[in-house]
Amino acid sequence: MGAAGRLALVGITGKPLTISDSRTSGYQQQQVRDHYGSAPERVTELVMLAGRGRISLARSVSDVLPLSEAPKAVERLRREEGNPIRLVLRP
Repeated sequence: MGAAGRLALVGITGKPLTISDSRTSGYQQQQVRDHYGSAPERVTELVMLAGRGRISLARSVSDVLPLSEAPKAVERLRREEGNPIRLVLRP
């Protein structure tokens, strides 16, 4: 992260975040921001940011399924099969 840089965290990991050198990050005015991202208006905001290339959600996508498998995707989320983080439905 450069001077005045921002790190945006999206979602919940349950893992600790460590800043190894808070003096440098403070001096360079760096920021760490988090975003739960679950309210409908926030999902819209995240899609907009991803569409503009401002953030990438690729690492949080567990699987991409055809739209015809939407009921299967919902069931996977409900049962937490394979520890799904984010399932994407492709039209």
